[in-house]
Amino acid sequence: ALPISGKRDLVCLAVAYQAEPKPTSKIWVANQFEQTLRALGTDHIDVFLWHHPGDGSVNNGKRSLAECQALVADGERVEFMLKLKEQGKIRWCGITTHSEQPEWLRFVMDSKLYDVAVVGFNYKSPGTVVRAMEDASRKGVGLICMKTQSPHYADGEHQIGSAPDHRKALHWVLSQNYVTAAIPGMTDRSQLETNLQTMAALV
Repeated sequence: ALPISGKRDLVCLAVAYQAEPKPTSKIWVANQFEQTLRALGTDHIDVFLWHHPGDGSVNNGKRSLAECQALVADGERVEFMLKLKEQGKIRWCGITTHSEQPEWLRFVMDSKLYDVAVVGFNYKSPGTVVRAMEDASRKGVGLICMKTQSPHYADGEHQIGSAPDHRKALHWVLSQNYVTAAIPGMTDRSQLETNLQTMAALV
């Protein structure tokens, strides 16, 4: 990580942590958070995320959806997160979701704990996801979209961006009035420039 001191007001900084580790684990979030701040040269994080709690839930047989949601509904994880928020070390709390997206969006809406959801979303996303995102937006949930140029993401696409026109695909996502922001994947400078040009055209 590169320090961002001196540029902090120009950056919206998000970090994601796994919810699964126990408090006794070396990768328990409380053991990492202060190091994250030091490494980035900042005193706060804008968006704190639990990354896909349960690691796949019903899709990989590890946990039921209810069990996955229980991980981040209360207990030590949530208490620690809320303590950081009270201390001003994080501004917003959220969840990233790779599957059961309508159910996770409903969880975020109903929980009263979370401000943000990160959702895999593009022009081929099903209507159930769209309707859930619209509902979440109306309730004040910030929606950050990933997989914006990967229309076959739900079918198991692992590469970044199989959309025929990356710029058009990203433009479509950013044009939806319920979308707060996008985090499009990029692996080379040309993809970065395409994403920046698309953003500039919408400003």
